[in-house]
Amino acid sequence: MPRVSVVIPTLNRDYMIKDAIESVLTQTFKDYEIIVVDDGSDNTEQEVLSFNSDKIIYIHRRTPKGVAEARNYAVNNYASGEYIAFLDSDDVWIHPKKLEWQVKILNEYPQVGLVHTAFQHQYSGTVQTTIERSLPRKPYDASKRILKRNFIGSSTVVLRNSLFHQAGGFKEDLQYSEDWELWIRLSKHCLYKYIMVPTMLQHPRKGGLSANQMLIIENHLRILSEYYTLFKQEHAFSKILLTESLWAKRDLKRYGLHKELLCQAIKLDPLNPSIVLLSFVLRFLGCRPYNRLRKVMDRW
Repeated sequence: MPRVSVVIPTLNRDYMIKDAIESVLTQTFKDYEIIVVDDGSDNTEQEVLSFNSDKIIYIHRRTPKGVAEARNYAVNNYASGEYIAFLDSDDVWIHPKKLEWQVKILNEYPQVGLVHTAFQHQYSGTVQTTIERSLPRKPYDASKRILKRNFIGSSTVVLRNSLFHQAGGFKEDLQYSEDWELWIRLSKHCLYKYIMVPTMLQHPRKGGLSANQMLIIENHLRILSEYYTLFKQEHAFSKILLTESLWAKRDLKRYGLHKELLCQAIKLDPLNPSIVLLSFVLRFLGCRPYNRLRKVMDRW
């Protein structure tokens, strides 16, 4: 029985899936299985089976059901590992010791249920690194931090199989941010541990920005509604609404939605000076001054 089950959901990414699998096979830690859930592709099977590896379990489903359901299906029906690692088929692990480090932490710290790392992402032809320098180096309680924003790259995560089942897996009715919603629920059951070394490269997603961004906003609003009390207690609800308002203005050019979300943020936290100031800057000075101010405030 392997120690780690690596779950890779995919849909029509035959041009990238080999790189993702290769990045797992080059890990120094070798006690793993790779579960590829093909969610309805026409031309991926040949690329996966070309590795001719007994570590790879390939599952082809004719009808696409979404990334959340694909991950749940793999874990619930095929994953035999004590730990679960997630890797999107258009991402790659870039450090050969990624699994080795994460398994060692989970072995040494029984109170830790999830280990995540820094990561890189491609944007406009350049590679940018995301390192959360404010996170503790020791195991930490993520239950409040994770409400402010999703700072965890899903393709960096290794977690305990038992806790995944205890939390209930991914919500399958969410098309976006299903990972953030799970991290919120999972944070009630265990501590998290962060590795401040980039171990994953995230490639830009295909698809129209406007369509995806609108769905992201809609899914975020559903998550905010479901955990309203928690977000309100941490004064996070209004700040996330401001982020949605920024996207509506800058990316979607939906100025009516931008104004509506802005007003909601102020109504929810009218006595919070940071919310009032951020709202004023976003509404009257624009997106760039807002982003600069937000970065300064987030460091406070």
